[in-house]
Amino acid sequence: MSRTAHNPEATRRALLESAAAQIHRLGFQATSLDAILAETGVSKGALYHHFATKRELGLAVVDEVYRTPFLDDWRAGLNQGGDPLTDLLVLLRRKRDQASLCTVQHGCPLNNLAQELAGLDEEFRRRIEAVMRDWRLLIQDALERARQAGLLRPGVDPAREAAFVVAVVEGATGTAKTAQDPQLFADTLATLEEHLLALRLRSA
Repeated sequence: MSRTAHNPEATRRALLESAAAQIHRLGFQATSLDAILAETGVSKGALYHHFATKRELGLAVVDEVYRTPFLDDWRAGLNQGGDPLTDLLVLLRRKRDQASLCTVQHGCPLNNLAQELAGLDEEFRRRIEAVMRDWRLLIQDALERARQAGLLRPGVDPAREAAFVVAVVEGATGTAKTAQDPQLFADTLATLEEHLLALRLRSA
């Protein structure tokens, strides 16, 4: 008897977490429902009770496993109650300093899925872009608050800078994954920090 047999919500969560780990490690198309069932001890009938297809399970992983903790981490880091630009720099330094071979071995799960499926499945593309859009908006909001506080040089566009930050972080993750080199990730984020420091108004 599965440990989650009498707890449908726990069963659903176990399936999502197992699928999320496999998708991150192997990619969506290589992820095996049989392996998920073996890992969780959930029956095939219980799986299909919660998710009619593997695709439905994958979409739920994006919405319920990847999205919330990812955005919550950035939201918390960008709202420390002080200088928004400093908050952004501190957050990027934390991510740079925490980089390890484990961090870059499998890359960013959202970016991996985008590369794998965005051209094949419009619904996956749309869901992943919704997360990326909200990420850009969090950074844009922080930079806008910095601009309104008089901390940024004239002419700095928070929306463009936010898009640039996301592109650099995702690009750094992808290139570090390809090279299997966490130092490459750290060095790229250090260069990004130099760029952001140059946005600060000198008098600030």
